[in-house]
Amino acid sequence: MPSVLILEPSAEVRELFSHVVTRMGHRPVYAETPLPAVVLVEPASPPYLGRALALRHQHPDLPIVCASTDGPNPSTRKLRPAAFLEKPFELRRLTDALTASLESAARAQAAPSSASSPAPLGS
Repeated sequence: MPSVLILEPSAEVRELFSHVVTRMGHRPVYAETPLPAVVLVEPASPPYLGRALALRHQHPDLPIVCASTDGPNPSTRKLRPAAFLEKPFELRRLTDALTASLESAARAQAAPSSASSPAPLGS
């Protein structure tokens, strides 16, 4: 079951995001280890933005979804988010963004193993 790291300062919003992630069949987590499949971050919170930027630096292909009260800015662009949702938003937009990000993560994880497979004979 893929995990989604939730970096959200509001306890109520964090609980809502956790509920959505759980209903999608994934595991909400609140710590970076082990490495999550996707990060869901409120980048208007400097501590969470810093944690997400550190993860981006260490794991350039890790999907990050921003859910923020502020619009995109130079700091959030450094995250290279897979999606940027401005609060308030419909929960369907969150599930769509997480689904797309998790699918992208799964494809990226599968790519190295398929790239190392031998080419079919006669090609």
